[in-house]
Amino acid sequence: MLTSFLADCYIQLFYYTKNPYFVNIFHIRTSDLNKKTHLQEMS
Repeated sequence: MLTSFLADCYIQLFYYTKNPYFVNIFHIRTSDLNKKTHLQEMS
C-alpha cells in the first residue's frame, strides 16, 4: 500500500515537472489518500 503510494507520488512529481497542471491532481489525490488511510488507522 505505502509502496504504491510512494510510486504514485514519484509519477505525479515527474508529470508535474513536465506539466504544472498536474499538481492540482496530485493535491486532490494526496488529500483523498490521507483521508482513507486515516480512516483505516482509526477503525
